[in-house]
Amino acid sequence: MMVGNNHHYPVNPEVNVPMKCPNCQSKDIGKIGINQYYCWGCYIELSLSKGVIHTHQVEEDGSLSSLDDLFDEEERRLS
Repeated sequence: MMVGNNHHYPVNPEVNVPMKCPNCQSKDIGKIGINQYYCWGCYIELSLSKGVIHTHQVEEDGSLSSLDDLFDEEERRLS
């Protein structure tokens, strides 16, 4: 019998704090590639580069549209 939550949330390795979605503040984020994540709270894709989270909307054709202009860089910086 397994007890507890077996989710492995992405963390900022420098401070070992779970990454939060800058859009919905959810910690329910799954890893989909190297430095690429998916938020199950609001269904956006996130990528991580130099400590900054970049946000993307997945379009119907599978392409990505940047949502970074909706957030200040400080809101997207890992704490």
